[in-house]
Amino acid sequence: MQIQQYALSIQELSARRPCSFCRQPGATTTEQLTKQLYRHIQKGDPRAMETLAGRYLRGWGVPESDRAAFLLLEKATAVGHTSSARMVGQNYEQGTGGVAKDILKAKELYTLGAKAGNSLARRQLGEFEFRQENYPMAVEHFKIAAAAGDDGSLGHLEVGHRHGLVSQADLSEATTACKAAKEIMESGARKRIDPETRKVFDDQERMQLVGSKCI
Repeated sequence: MQIQQYALSIQELSARRPCSFCRQPGATTTEQLTKQLYRHIQKGDPRAMETLAGRYLRGWGVPESDRAAFLLLEKATAVGHTSSARMVGQNYEQGTGGVAKDILKAKELYTLGAKAGNSLARRQLGEFEFRQENYPMAVEHFKIAAAAGDDGSLGHLEVGHRHGLVSQADLSEATTACKAAKEIMESGARKRIDPETRKVFDDQERMQLVGSKCI
């Protein structure tokens, strides 16, 4: 019953909240959301391009298509959206989305996102360097991303420590920095969130605590 109430709360909240891109009344169906995204894409909004690309990757409300997703992400990258750049870089490294593998292009795009402060792009750049067996450079990238609050990079550093690639001092410093960054982000997010949304997520947290005590 609690889970059902939570799901209904999310649905009602989504219907009341305005569109993230234009603040107009929010979409209540998948079809409406897709139309809203296309409208904002026509206006050149890279966030809408990335959002719709994600839906193409998963087949949510649109036919599943890696190629359509790539073209949207490439378009968003062209107008400076660094979050999309890292995903296009992944396409070039793996040879997916209808493009041939291009390692140099992949590194260029990961670097673009990392320099703009995108911690996921920084982690991917570290992973790229690791795959190229450039371990010291990979570790440096993971340290920077961890200091920005990226748990995945911290996990890589922990694995590197177990294999003698990361010192205890570097791991301890990264762990402390990662924790501090996450606390700042979580505090800022809670201050910005509206009261109704906060109540829904507070309820979710309480349900998770109840569930953990039952295990």
